[in-house]
Amino acid sequence: MIQIAKALGKAPKYKLEIQDVITDFNGSPHRIIKMVISGDKFPIRNAPIFVRIRNEGKIVEESWLVEMSSNSDQVIGFFSVDFTQNGNVEFGIGDEIFGVFKNPRWKSFKKLDDVQIEKDVQIVNKKWLKLNTFSNINSSK
Repeated sequence: MIQIAKALGKAPKYKLEIQDVITDFNGSPHRIIKMVISGDKFPIRNAPIFVRIRNEGKIVEESWLVEMSSNSDQVIGFFSVDFTQNGNVEFGIGDEIFGVFKNPRWKSFKKLDDVQIEKDVQIVNKKWLKLNTFSNINSSK
């Protein structure tokens, strides 16, 4: 994981790490971008968690899958490999923003070498996401 930002101040301290990973998803290997936000315990609420990229006041990209760690100290957002690397990263639950990482060091992030990725690995890009909605994935079981 590469740390590309941290948020300090009166609010809780958070750090943002990012990694291009190959992970098992729905029984087969998939290449995705994983953003991990670590910090104090996040509250558990009956509302969706979000991780998104905002540029010039507009949401330009939202993670397609978000989960909270078992001990509630990490929020993990998954993005396509062709995600937008421009803007601030914000995260929260429901309509409440917990934190914003301003000007992350996107240039520090290194992607996997495409040549070294095995052919059976499914690349999760924006095209794949359009073709593989959660209803399509769940109905294929």
